[in-house]
Amino acid sequence: GTTIQNILPGDQIQGKGERDKIINQTNFVSRQLKNLDTIDQILKEDPTLSGGIGAIRKFAFDTLSLGKDLNIDLSGPITQLGGEELLLNTNTARLEALEDILVPAFARVMNPNTRITNQMLNEAKSAINLTGLKGSEAVQTKLNEIRSQFEQYIQDQNKLLGATPPKKYKVIDGKLV
Repeated sequence: GTTIQNILPGDQIQGKGERDKIINQTNFVSRQLKNLDTIDQILKEDPTLSGGIGAIRKFAFDTLSLGKDLNIDLSGPITQLGGEELLLNTNTARLEALEDILVPAFARVMNPNTRITNQMLNEAKSAINLTGLKGSEAVQTKLNEIRSQFEQYIQDQNKLLGATPPKKYKVIDGKLV
């Protein structure tokens, strides 16, 4: 995605336009780490919002919400039966929104320094997929890998900008390592 003349010795990008583009893309991906933290917190509080059970809960919430729009409010009977936390939990919609926000950033990570297409967005959405026929542990493992990929992307882009953190040295057995 970057022409040869825009790379300085040491594989650093030169040129304000190219650098600004990388900075903006890196900042966008960096902001998504906070959304990953929010998703982690939601799923720590209630792991059944993800995976196969999460898909069922999301379908139930969406259907009950649609019912309210059609003047068919079942929240009273559901509350009386003790299903309020399970079926009327708004975190299902919140989780879906956060997942949708992650999609462009994950598409960027999967396709660094290229123009993102609709197909790339669809591939990223499919790759994230926090609900579906899988368990909550599988979702958490996937989220950890996504976080790792985001962090690696940020690190790689910072290298292109020449913003690598300084190496830390220490003395072990009388040797500088």
